[in-house]
Amino acid sequence: MEGEKFFMKKLSECTILIVDDTEENLDILVEALSDDYGISVSMDGETALESLRMEIPDIILLDIMMPGMDGYEVCRQIKANKDTEDIPIIFLTAITEIESKAKGFELGAVDYITKPFEILEIKARVRTHLSLKVAKHELSEKNKVLEEKTVALQAAFNELEAFSYTVSHDLKSPLRAVEAYTKIILEEENEKSHSNTNEMVQNVKNICGSMIEMIENLLKYSKMTNLEICKEPVDMSESFKVTLRQYKAICQDQLIEFEFETGIPVVLADPILIKQVISNIISNSIKFTKNEDKALIVIGCKRGINEYIFYVKDNGVGIDMEFSGKLFGIFQRLHSQEEFEGNGIGLATVRKIVQKHGGRAWIEGKVNEGTTIYFTLPTNFD
Repeated sequence: MEGEKFFMKKLSECTILIVDDTEENLDILVEALSDDYGISVSMDGETALESLRMEIPDIILLDIMMPGMDGYEVCRQIKANKDTEDIPIIFLTAITEIESKAKGFELGAVDYITKPFEILEIKARVRTHLSLKVAKHELSEKNKVLEEKTVALQAAFNELEAFSYTVSHDLKSPLRAVEAYTKIILEEENEKSHSNTNEMVQNVKNICGSMIEMIENLLKYSKMTNLEICKEPVDMSESFKVTLRQYKAICQDQLIEFEFETGIPVVLADPILIKQVISNIISNSIKFTKNEDKALIVIGCKRGINEYIFYVKDNGVGIDMEFSGKLFGIFQRLHSQEEFEGNGIGLATVRKIVQKHGGRAWIEGKVNEGTTIYFTLPTNFD
């Protein structure tokens, strides 16, 4: 299947752990199976359990009657360990009582091989259970691939649905406004009345500009899906500082204070795309603090498990956390265009870029108490 990356294990690559306290039995089993599989042996239960801590076999042939820890106890401990519980166990025994076999099955054994051994029976039973395990593993891996593709398809469908809504509504509405203004201009031209013409033409220009910006941002966002990223060391502190200087120059009419709360590390990332992430987040914070007497934007980073957690806090209008999940969706807004300008693509682009780097993005805040936007990037440089 195209795109599958899981390991398709062959029977000849399988390994067997044989546990028996009798050398003669070990010799028979090794001779019968070593030409077809990798073999390791243990002569008691304690050694067998120690062996499992170093290497996990594909199947275990386990003698029941052994001095010290018997096969039942070994089986019980194997099945109690989440790392080894799925290993098929075939008991080796001369016991023929039904109760003894029932006990083994209750503990999790898949089969029995009785002594004295029949070589053909040994090979047949081992091959059958290894084939079942390999088939089960392959099915499990294919299911994982299918689940991943299903999630990806659902995400693509959701974005296509958002795009369709935009085309049918958000882009159509300004076009209708342009059409209406044009009609009025033509009617006034015919009546030789030009008192409001300049204002209406300016409105037409503004509407068209907004529509063009929306389309351009939509196209940029759509390209993120298949964009290849080029990673290199990026000094995130310097990237933030450059962006802050740019916005200070642009927003001279707004009193803004930027503050670094912690040190900011170097990461392995695409410098151009990460610059876009930082710019979009800072722009978002500036936009939603424009009504404050003094905007405060605080930047920091925390160390997580195998990831850096960056954050940008502001003292702006905040959000209702009930609707926080919407903010990273394409064309999702919590405020009207009249309250705060924007097209609802900025944070969606942030999440898309961060996810392509193997990270996450989310938002926290309270109404009238500000907002914090978080995003993560891996700590490794592999």
